[in-house]
Amino acid sequence: MSRTMWQTFLSERLQQAQEQDAVRRRDANDGADGRTLLINGRRAVNFSGNDYLGLSRHPA
Repeated sequence: MSRTMWQTFLSERLQQAQEQDAVRRRDANDGADGRTLLINGRRAVNFSGNDYLGLSRHPA
């Protein structure tokens, strides 16, 4: 597959994904202390990491 064909293919696939709202979007958030996040003014538990219980900072 030539470079031009590959670029056309990728551009078409990206456009399809955008039309289907299937493109990943990273939203800015604040307060990343490991356990919680502040997203759009609301505090949320961060289950996306492996320290949502905060045990990495436990003294034991």
